[in-house]
Amino acid sequence: MSGTEIEAQAGSSDPRQERVRRVLARVLVFNLIVGVAKLVVGWSSGVISMVADGFHSMTDSASNVIGLVGIAVSSRPPDRDH
Repeated sequence: MSGTEIEAQAGSSDPRQERVRRVLARVLVFNLIVGVAKLVVGWSSGVISMVADGFHSMTDSASNVIGLVGIAVSSRPPDRDH
């Protein structure tokens, strides 16, 4: 791949990756909101299963962060050697 081709690809944005990034970001926000709500309700009511489910929702957020990092890394333009 020539330097010109690499530069041309660096300026282009994959619309599919952008849509995936937006979905992951939205789901991350929703998981955090739901997780916090479950934790608050669980702690205030003393229902341990609700607290556990709140932590489960929070750990679901971690998978969204991993997905966002993966999208960011995979959307980098190729360098001269790769």
